[in-house]
Amino acid sequence: MSAPTGEIAFNGWHRQQRVHHTQSLLHTMPKPVIAAVNGAAAGLGADTALACDFIIASEWASFAWSYIHRGIVPDGGGMYFLPRRVGLSKAKELMFTGRKVDVDEAISLGIADRKTSADKLVKDAQAWATELSKGSSTALALTKTIVDQTYELSAHDVFAQGSQAQGICYTSTEHRESVMAFLARSSPAARKE
Repeated sequence: MSAPTGEIAFNGWHRQQRVHHTQSLLHTMPKPVIAAVNGAAAGLGADTALACDFIIASEWASFAWSYIHRGIVPDGGGMYFLPRRVGLSKAKELMFTGRKVDVDEAISLGIADRKTSADKLVKDAQAWATELSKGSSTALALTKTIVDQTYELSAHDVFAQGSQAQGICYTSTEHRESVMAFLARSSPAARKE
């Protein structure tokens, strides 16, 4: 530690603010975010992958919340994201031991969503992103925002937010165009063709 003793706490706090800002940007982006992991994702790297909506991993991927070995806590969002992926008890075990999780165990625990080969990792992540982006960007952004809050909200609050989001969707160009396309396909003239 090269910082003067009186500045260590402030420097650490400032670093935490930058980390939390970055993780929040990933988590709240109004589009699906896919982490492509091709090697060791440990500590902040593992937390950053979890801040994404989905994780695709190669056969070489591994995950570890090894903060405990450095005498610190998972500061990059792991304490929030990991229990939502694997459950509270398993998240505690992984954070308390800091043990390494290989890709197959990561898939079985729900840490990673898909496995692919290292040579196809980027291509498969891009194909998945394309698949996820085919729908309405308005509906996708609103859905993601609400679903990401469902553990903290009551059913009543989720229904209320869903109603407001639906009102926004009803007025979107994407909705109007999809309804018009549906009606055009359903018209008697279209059915005769």
